[in-house]
Amino acid sequence: MPLLIFSAGIGNVIKEFLDTNHLNTPNVHVVANFFEFGEDGKASKYNHTVIHTFNKNEGIVKSKEYDNQIEQRKNVIVLGDTIADTGMSKGINHEVILKIGFLNGRTEQLNEFKEEYDIVIEGGSAEYIAGIISQVIGE
Repeated sequence: MPLLIFSAGIGNVIKEFLDTNHLNTPNVHVVANFFEFGEDGKASKYNHTVIHTFNKNEGIVKSKEYDNQIEQRKNVIVLGDTIADTGMSKGINHEVILKIGFLNGRTEQLNEFKEEYDIVIEGGSAEYIAGIISQVIGE
């Protein structure tokens, strides 16, 4: 099952976290802002156009080495913590898109989240998502 991690954050940090925790497997693909480093070891630039909240979508992965693996998916689970994150699945056709939003204490946005996400989680626990994935893969 391919797993895309879209982030407007720093991809080098995400990859390091995955590596450190032995979670970086061949099915995991990080689409984020990666720094390139100079000979002095300092970050000198991003290695592509900066990814931000409003351009995070699957159109970014076109022509990547894992594009055909992702293209074969018919079902997607989108996890996000902003309203803009609901657009991450745009750019590739899917039959089913389940959108799960993490409200993370911004209760003033609850109604907006309920309109955009199929499921809204307050408090940040991923146990519910693990249960959904277990059911999907038949465990």
